[in-house]
Amino acid sequence: MTRPHTKFTAKDKSVLQQLGITHIVNAASGRYRINTGPEYYRDLNIDFYGVEADDHPHFDLSAYFFSTAQFIRAGLQSPSEQRLQNADKFLEIYKFPNCVRAVDGKHIRIVKPSGSGSEFFNYKKYFLIILLAIADDNYRFVAIDIGAYGWTNDSMAFKNL
Repeated sequence: MTRPHTKFTAKDKSVLQQLGITHIVNAASGRYRINTGPEYYRDLNIDFYGVEADDHPHFDLSAYFFSTAQFIRAGLQSPSEQRLQNADKFLEIYKFPNCVRAVDGKHIRIVKPSGSGSEFFNYKKYFLIILLAIADDNYRFVAIDIGAYGWTNDSMAFKNL
């Protein structure tokens, strides 16, 4: 039986190792917050990116979006043993070669939001939002996005995720 993941998972090295975590982004980094940093993860070979963001509604986190996205992109492009194992499992069980995650979208019918114009209107002639989910080889969700406009399709929602 595995332990449930909690808010302390980022500091639990055994759980991180079990999950195959290779990169961590910490938006609560800093001496007076969640003080981990690259030194904390050195023995696990985890790449770390920290943002010292203040936890209040007026803090402008957008200044860190580009650099954080670059860190995430670099992590996704670097080979990792876990991704290779995921690809092997997708091939063995599901007969999908070179696959490490599964992506699908679901159109969810809604009542037209006030003042939204035609943003949520789709070709089926009703209003909707898109739920997009990404799952790993064990049917675990690794990312979920809810709320893409109804006129978009799965690939556009994924591109803007």
